[in-house]
Amino acid sequence: MQTIVQHRTMGHLISSALILFLVGAVTGCSNNDSSGSRAQAPTVSLQLNQNDLANAQVRSIRVSASGLPNVDTDGVLQGNTYVSNAQGQLSGVDIAEQAISLFQVVGRVANTDGNVVATQQRCQWHAGCEVNGDDVAFGAMYPISTDLNWRAVAYGLARNESIRISPLTELATALAFEKQYFANFETSENTFDADGTWQETGYFNAYSVLQSYSQLSNLLGIADVLTTPAADLSQLAALANTNTESAQQRIRHGALLAAWQYMALTHDDGVAAFTTARVDEFVEHNGQWLASSNDLSVFTLAKWYGVAIENLNEINVPASMNSHVMAVIELLLSDKAKLENSVGSRTAARSDDIKNLLGDRRASFELGLARSKAFVDYLQNLQTNFWQDGYKKELDEQLDAIKAFNTAHKDDFNDLMAVMLEVQHFYRQCVYDATTCNSTRLSSDPVNFPKMDVIWGSGSEGNASVSYDATSERLTFMVSDKPFSVEARAGLATSTQAIDLLMDGEIPLNNGLAFTLKQKYRNDDLAQGILSASGVRVFFAQAISELPSEELVNDPVGDAIAFELRWSDFVLQDAVQKLDGSFRALMRGVEMRGVEHPTNNNKPRRFNLDTVVINSQIAQANASNNDTTTDKTTLLLNASAENAASYYPNQLWPVLNGFFNPSADAAAEPSLPIEYALGTQTINGDSVEFFDVKIPEGESFRYRFYPNRERVTTDGTGKEISRITTHDVEECRLQQNAENWSIERCAPKQRVLGKRDRAGFVERLWRAGGLSQITVEGQGRYFIEWPATLDDNGCYQLDALTGSGTVPAGLIDAQVLGLNNLRFTSEVQLENQPRTLLDVSLRAPRDDFYQITAALSHNYSNIDTTDTVFRGTGNQLQRIIFSYDTQNNVANLANLAIFQAGVSLEVDDNTETLNSELIGVVQQMREFTPLAYRMRINEQGESERCIVDNTLASAKPDVSVDDKVWNLNFRGVAYGQLRKDKLLNGNRVWLVRFVDGTFRSPF
Repeated sequence: MQTIVQHRTMGHLISSALILFLVGAVTGCSNNDSSGSRAQAPTVSLQLNQNDLANAQVRSIRVSASGLPNVDTDGVLQGNTYVSNAQGQLSGVDIAEQAISLFQVVGRVANTDGNVVATQQRCQWHAGCEVNGDDVAFGAMYPISTDLNWRAVAYGLARNESIRISPLTELATALAFEKQYFANFETSENTFDADGTWQETGYFNAYSVLQSYSQLSNLLGIADVLTTPAADLSQLAALANTNTESAQQRIRHGALLAAWQYMALTHDDGVAAFTTARVDEFVEHNGQWLASSNDLSVFTLAKWYGVAIENLNEINVPASMNSHVMAVIELLLSDKAKLENSVGSRTAARSDDIKNLLGDRRASFELGLARSKAFVDYLQNLQTNFWQDGYKKELDEQLDAIKAFNTAHKDDFNDLMAVMLEVQHFYRQCVYDATTCNSTRLSSDPVNFPKMDVIWGSGSEGNASVSYDATSERLTFMVSDKPFSVEARAGLATSTQAIDLLMDGEIPLNNGLAFTLKQKYRNDDLAQGILSASGVRVFFAQAISELPSEELVNDPVGDAIAFELRWSDFVLQDAVQKLDGSFRALMRGVEMRGVEHPTNNNKPRRFNLDTVVINSQIAQANASNNDTTTDKTTLLLNASAENAASYYPNQLWPVLNGFFNPSADAAAEPSLPIEYALGTQTINGDSVEFFDVKIPEGESFRYRFYPNRERVTTDGTGKEISRITTHDVEECRLQQNAENWSIERCAPKQRVLGKRDRAGFVERLWRAGGLSQITVEGQGRYFIEWPATLDDNGCYQLDALTGSGTVPAGLIDAQVLGLNNLRFTSEVQLENQPRTLLDVSLRAPRDDFYQITAALSHNYSNIDTTDTVFRGTGNQLQRIIFSYDTQNNVANLANLAIFQAGVSLEVDDNTETLNSELIGVVQQMREFTPLAYRMRINEQGESERCIVDNTLASAKPDVSVDDKVWNLNFRGVAYGQLRKDKLLNGNRVWLVRFVDGTFRSPF
């Protein structure tokens, strides 16, 4: 699909869209899974750490059927937000209607203006905790904010089930997403690795989630780190009525978490760095750690156990719990001794058998997996299976003829546009100087009429004659005895700023292409008048009642500001390609805007292709049946160019291949000086601070910051309820007149919670990219390199700005015309065959920045028009939907879904018929450019950008198709991936790898 947007001409775009019929690149979605419909979405309860994480912010995040969590364009997890109570608990947490759920817990600092209570954690270390230089007693709470970022993932949660989130669930979640354990891994020779292997995946699935928790739980000697409660070591008496096994499991769990807390707080690089290092190591080594080491500075499982043992030995344990604690210590000592016998070796924990982990869900899941494999087998011959018997050959013939016609005449379409525009100019000259209208004009004035002169001029090689009737104001060209006439439309209202130059007749072009144009009359009756005009509509700056006379003989544009080609009833035909002898279409709305040179007023106005709207029908004889019946293809196209009003093109008249090319005649400045200023002004008696950004020839702004206001809310009796501080922020447009700047207009004020902080506002605006990337009309995109310094976290912070100054802006992308939107719809109707519908939506403001969705539907009974593209529906439907998006900040995104109604699948020696849909999803990570950043959790528990590169645009990454990994789900459940695997012989080939380790070759 990338080939579509890499073509540089509208003609190629249309042609490439048609080719989609042949290659079948398209998608759709389904909420059904292998087990059928689901009950109402349940709610669950969450316990945070050792029930000791108060006022933490928790998100419940949807994991899609592809196994990928819901994120925003910065890659930040998105979901419903909750806050834990003082006991670190939450109830009634919604989870989406799917098998896999994801949760994230982050901390917050206190904010009195926002009524935010600080997140706190209890110190679980016997001698107390040192936190940011402060001593915190054992059992006391201390604030924890940006160091906290734990996740938990769960498969198949039941209603009201209780799970926990802790550093241990973060370990399991990271492993479940990055890797999966295959107990029986099938190799390219169809043999199996009996010892199993861990493979990189990059998505959540039922197998990986269950295995990761089983792996970690078996490694740590805990029944289940997700569901087993962890004791608060400062409140062990609360376990007095708990049975022995449960009490000891909780104590062991709590002891390991308390040891983790201590090691994190005493880590040289801080809590967050400790957690990150442990997670990375755990994932890298397939869910194992070093058993023990002679280097005491190295993290090992034996060291972790030793810290837990030390803590339990020193805690003042209630008498009722002493035997339980001693039993836990003895078992930890025994486990530690075994680990110390394996110095320098990795642990060797093993996940339980997945069949046992699935439990009563096994039969349903394995049935869905078997169906998924069978459908992939079916799709291996998609080119044949997608179409009805005998249909493909006829479709190919139809499309081959259309493609050949387009290939042969793509340049002639540009000539046709230019000829019509030259004809209108020639006509306007004839109206006001009839003596200039003669047969010699075409060849004697090649500057103004180059296309007319070359194609059918009146010179020695020309074959056109010209006559003008001044009485009727009708101009007629005779080309090869075929008349083509022009006349102005009368009766325009005085408020109208356009006039139609009506055109009728035939224009013969190169390569045997003939263009016949007529007016479209009401009820096809000439006597009832014109319904829709054909010809050229000319727009002027002021209202007109007749064709203006202010025409400069040597200026091919004159006083016109825009043109519109209107082909309300036309035929395109050539002598080679036979499409039933004709090509009939309705085409209207090819609008061109006149653009002045951005810096040189002496340059002439030029014109861009702004909007194209085509409604057409191609009729072709059914060659395979050798009869006179016709097959029909309907084509609908609507396209617009984003920079048509500001891009100064390289030629006077537009061409269909004029997109994505910088203007050589209006080259962008490589650098621009950007001025800024801070100051204070008085508005209605208020002292208002401001920050100005002044961009020559670009959008310039003043940001105003009004004084703080203390606002009090009261109840019905006048009693004060709350008191908060707010201030107003206002954004105003600046305009430059000579050397002076003034306010052009201001947007409505925005009320902001908290005290006025101009420096903080500017910092946040810069971090969000609002001050770094600017667009100067007629020039392009620039990057402003504001002064900034790296902080201790590796994040750039904007330097304090004072007074006024200048910062440099460097060119990132020179302005191009840019195809903004394209919508292409085509329906093929072959005689006695099902219908086929292709609908494509494309937005591409730059050739490397685009979003495309395409749907190919076959054998449908109805059309759904409610989504981005039209898609067929019905009980005989075959459909492919494809989308690709490079506009996400952190990844290229793709989605491919194939739906087939009533497919016969062979499953376990049985054949069953059912509707089948396979969906593939890609999140292909890429570098940021420019203003590279990563995301971090701030003090409010929210994600914010951490700027890591403040230089002019970094190199754009080479994103290869071979590096794409498609996460596949069948009927709503993730069962595998399509990726290039490295086989035993060292070559890489595309394989579908299923969650049970088996594979299929898709080609």
